[in-house]
Amino acid sequence: VTDMGRVDSVVVLESSGHEAFDSAALDGARELRFQPARKNGKRIEVWAEVPVHFSKRPRLDSALSF
Repeated sequence: VTDMGRVDSVVVLESSGHEAFDSAALDGARELRFQPARKNGKRIEVWAEVPVHFSKRPRLDSALSF
């Protein structure tokens, strides 16, 4: 992650076993934006590890409530 909070590069640390899922995870990771990390008050570049989970079932916390 750059000192401006943009994703600089992405890698798959552990494959899902499916090329399409790995590719979708990489594409999604490239679109992420972060609040810049800081050290001694100055913005710095950092590595971030972001787990990605795929499921056919909707997440309970993403269901709409009326």
